[in-house]
Amino acid sequence: MGNYHPGHAVREAVGQLLEYRYFIGPRDARLCIAIDSPPRDSALTEYVEKELGMLFLWISDGKVSGGPLTAEFFRNAGIKIASEQEI
Repeated sequence: MGNYHPGHAVREAVGQLLEYRYFIGPRDARLCIAIDSPPRDSALTEYVEKELGMLFLWISDGKVSGGPLTAEFFRNAGIKIASEQEI
């Protein structure tokens, strides 16, 4: 992500992921955005998870963290990640 604001990184990732899913597939792939630092507020997480329907992960204190819906998705798959609510 570098000097990008997390919102800019998300915007860029959305276009790239949708293009990959359309042209490379599979078309029913569950999309996940991963950024290298936590979002600045919960509004971005809610936008990615609820509005876009994508999973959202980031690195926080050397650990993988994610929004509440993302954490639930991974927990159901047997993978524990920190939820935004736990940080």
